[in-house]
Amino acid sequence: MTIEIVGQFRFLLLALCLGMLYICGYDILRFFRWLFPHGKVMLWVEDILYWCIVSVPGFYLFFLYNDGIIRWYGITSVFCGALLYELGISRPVRKVCDRVFTARKRRFFLRFFHLKQKFRENLKKKIKKIAKKYKKILQNKKKKCIV
Repeated sequence: MTIEIVGQFRFLLLALCLGMLYICGYDILRFFRWLFPHGKVMLWVEDILYWCIVSVPGFYLFFLYNDGIIRWYGITSVFCGALLYELGISRPVRKVCDRVFTARKRRFFLRFFHLKQKFRENLKKKIKKIAKKYKKILQNKKKKCIV
């Protein structure tokens, strides 16, 4: 009897960890979505692929420990694990990452646009120099032609 109880306890613990793993993977997906934003269709495709891929370990867990029978307490344990991860670890980590990477992202874009602006200003200066040079050459040719 105790072997069955230990087996079920192990199953519940693994299901809890599986729920945490699901949301951890989804957090990684959210991070990449934040770094590289894209359209709704691509988000749907990513979600469908993600959930198809992560359903395999869930199926394996239920198949291995319950002979493929989906039990309500297993699903509840997966859900509780996901909820624990979301409320316990995920939110504070996302807040810190948001602060750190938002500042870095903002600095990157500011540097990029600042460099772009400097490039434009330098290009304008060079064009003005070249225009003055050719203007002088044209004026000298006109003077020679008049004389």
